[in-house]
Amino acid sequence: MSSNLANIYASKNNLEAGAFASGLEAIGWRVKHYNASDHGKGQVIPCDLLVISGTRGKGQTLLDDYSAAGIPAVVIDYGYLDRVSGVLTWRTGHWQVGIGGLNRPPAFQCPDDRLKRIGTAPQRPKSGHGALVMGQHSGDPSHGLTDAQMQSWAQRVCDETGGYWRPHPDSPHIKVNAPLADGPLSYWLGKVERVHTLCSTGGLDALLAGIPAVAEMPDRACWGALSGPDHPGTAAVRQLCARLAYGQWTLEEMRSGEAAAFITRNMERWNEQNCI
Repeated sequence: MSSNLANIYASKNNLEAGAFASGLEAIGWRVKHYNASDHGKGQVIPCDLLVISGTRGKGQTLLDDYSAAGIPAVVIDYGYLDRVSGVLTWRTGHWQVGIGGLNRPPAFQCPDDRLKRIGTAPQRPKSGHGALVMGQHSGDPSHGLTDAQMQSWAQRVCDETGGYWRPHPDSPHIKVNAPLADGPLSYWLGKVERVHTLCSTGGLDALLAGIPAVAEMPDRACWGALSGPDHPGTAAVRQLCARLAYGQWTLEEMRSGEAAAFITRNMERWNEQNCI
């Protein structure tokens, strides 16, 4: 059994961080809990692992400080496939659990057993007409753009592609001079030939639907390695999704120690680029 120490920075009511902490204890780790609001820049408390929920507030400072000190950082947020999408799905959906930042699934090849369990299957590439430009929630740490920056980016891409504009449901106030793509996303993924976004998981949805997706910030997208104007093929998407399935876990899987065991066992090779 391990006797390593993890520092958990999250409130006592934080479900996902609490679940992962319980999982660490289940596999023999010691954990200490801290309030992120009490962290001062550069104040690293020695440990073997940092655990944070997202990078909002003091999250990014904690991530930067502990990473600079050579301490691995686990970041938990909404997942990729069958993902958490709000309070109603917190207990049943999947949370991303990666090392080193947001949208960091394991970069090494993973078996497809978890993917099969989720039941996600990529569709064959298909043709369509026009481009869909998908917005994201303004100020989200995954991209960091303000309202004005989001609007400027979206207008430029819509102008360049003649595309439809689909604002994020949490940022409907972002207005662009382009045809509005409202209604179900599934409809638009059956209509257009290409999706453009910053780094949204909407790009992953497009790839799964057989539509190529272009990321403005591919290094911040979980699917960034497959970003481009041409669809990479179902085999590449399936391989990516097998990795994503091992980079996300339910609260139950976190509490049991299953997630913690996989992640701590693979920390040293987590970001090895040997799979695509």
